[in-house]
Amino acid sequence: LLRRPDEASVSDQVAPSVYGRKLTAQRAGKLLQRYWDAAGAEECGQAFGWTKPPVAARHGEVAYEFSVPSPLPAGEQPPAADGGPARGGNRTVVGFGFLHFDTKSAEDDEAALTYGVFPEYRRRGYWGVVVGWLVRRATSLGADRVTQIVFTDNAEHLDRVMRRLVDGGSWGYAGEVWYPRQYSYFVLDVDGEER
Repeated sequence: LLRRPDEASVSDQVAPSVYGRKLTAQRAGKLLQRYWDAAGAEECGQAFGWTKPPVAARHGEVAYEFSVPSPLPAGEQPPAADGGPARGGNRTVVGFGFLHFDTKSAEDDEAALTYGVFPEYRRRGYWGVVVGWLVRRATSLGADRVTQIVFTDNAEHLDRVMRRLVDGGSWGYAGEVWYPRQYSYFVLDVDGEER
């Protein structure tokens, strides 16, 4: 069975300087509005099928933001080095991620991923870090299988997923779905792996 999101034991630290933080549904809506404004309606429609920015996380979704340290203004001291994320305004959000769990079925231990990296932070390695963190978080919450879809007309992202996750990783290409919009379906079976 899936554990509650607040029972997760995955570290908030994603990589040496990238942190994941759980968001409320309302904060997720604000972050998605910022993403919509940065990426544009056309890209958001192509990547996520959005016709307008979502106003909040949906039922069954757990939202996260991913951030890196921001440069400090001249003369300001860095926060104490306690091993945790910087507090206050010393972080810059570089991306977001959602884990969607089917809360209507106790038998469904699948977590579906949705994620994005803000345009100005792409091609810096954050994409792979965000995907890896979301998979670890899903596993810590009890998911036996992690899935994602990629719309087939989003050729750049489809190529990236095929190249990095399927050809160079352990994800499986599970085929295409043609309705209501054609998309490719990818599965990572984590059942039986050490948690």
